[in-house]
Amino acid sequence: MKRMLQFAAGAVMCFVLIGYWVRATAQQPIAPEVFNPAVCAQLNVDGRASAPLQPVTLPPLQGCATRTSNGFPVPDPNCTPGAINPTLTIDVLRDPRFTTRCVRDAATQGEEKATTYDWYRLRHPSNNSGQGQICELDHLISLELGGADTLDNIWPQCGPSDVTLPQRFFKEKDTVENFLAMQVRAGRMDLIVHPNGRFVYGANRAEATTEFQGKQVFKGGENSIVVYSINQSTGEPTPIQHIETEKIHPRTFHMDPSGRVLVAEHNLPVNVRDGDAVKIVPAGLSVFRMGDDGKLTLVRKYDIDVGSKNMFWMGMVPL
Repeated sequence: MKRMLQFAAGAVMCFVLIGYWVRATAQQPIAPEVFNPAVCAQLNVDGRASAPLQPVTLPPLQGCATRTSNGFPVPDPNCTPGAINPTLTIDVLRDPRFTTRCVRDAATQGEEKATTYDWYRLRHPSNNSGQGQICELDHLISLELGGADTLDNIWPQCGPSDVTLPQRFFKEKDTVENFLAMQVRAGRMDLIVHPNGRFVYGANRAEATTEFQGKQVFKGGENSIVVYSINQSTGEPTPIQHIETEKIHPRTFHMDPSGRVLVAEHNLPVNVRDGDAVKIVPAGLSVFRMGDDGKLTLVRKYDIDVGSKNMFWMGMVPL
C-alpha cells in the first residue's frame, strides 16, 4: 500500500480523509503557549485548522444519538461527523518531533468539549477518573492520526460500566488507535478506518508497464482494496478480504461518514493487453457497498475521461 493518507482512515476512522480543506473560524480560542511547542511552528502545524468529513450545524438543532454497529457505539454523524486537521500531513505524522500538544486544546477547551454530553443527552459522570472512569470525551479521528480538535470531531464515548477499565469502549479504541499510529509512523500503513473502529481499509496499487507491439501496456499486479479486522484487545489487524477495483491504480479512496459506501478513484487511463490487441482501461471510480462485517461488494464502476490530465484525488461531500 502506498502513500494516500492525510488522516486518515480514522479508528477512527483514518485515515484518511482528504475531501476539502478549511481553516477553523476566528471564534475558536487560541491555546496557551504552553500547549504549542516551538516544533509546531517548524512543522507548519496549525492546531486550530479543521476540515469536517461533512458539514454540520453546531450546536446541533436536535439531540444527538449514538447507534450500535457490530456491538460498538458509533457517534451521530449529524453531530460528530469527524474532522481532520489538514496541516497534519503524512510527513508531519511520521516526523519523530511531532507531538499532539501541537493540536490538543488548540481549537476547543475542556469546558467547550464537555458541552457534547448535553448534545448526546448524557449525564456528566462524577469521579470520572482512574479505574472509575466511565466516559471519555473522545476525538472520533484521533489526533495521532491527523484528527482535528474541533467539536465536530469530539463525542462522549461511555461504558460499558460492568467491565474493567481496559475493556471499556474508549480504551479499546485507544488500543486500535495506538497500533495504527505506530504503523503510520513506521511507514507501513496508508489507510482509512471505519467509524466503528473495527475495520481498516487500505489500497494495493500497481501501474508498472512493459512494451507490447510498440506500446507501453500494464505489466500486471494487484489493484485492490484490502480489508482488515482489528482485534479490539490487542489492536492487531487481520486481513479478511482483498477485492479487485477492476480498474488500474486506486490512487485515493474514501468512505462516507456513515460507513456504508466506499469509493476508490483511479487517476489515469492505462493500456492493457487483450489477447493480441491493446485496449484502454479508462480512469474512473469504483463504488463499493460496505457490509456490517466490514467487507465490500463492488456495486458500480464509472469511466471518467481525463484527457491528457490525471485525476489526482477525490473526496466525498453530502448532497
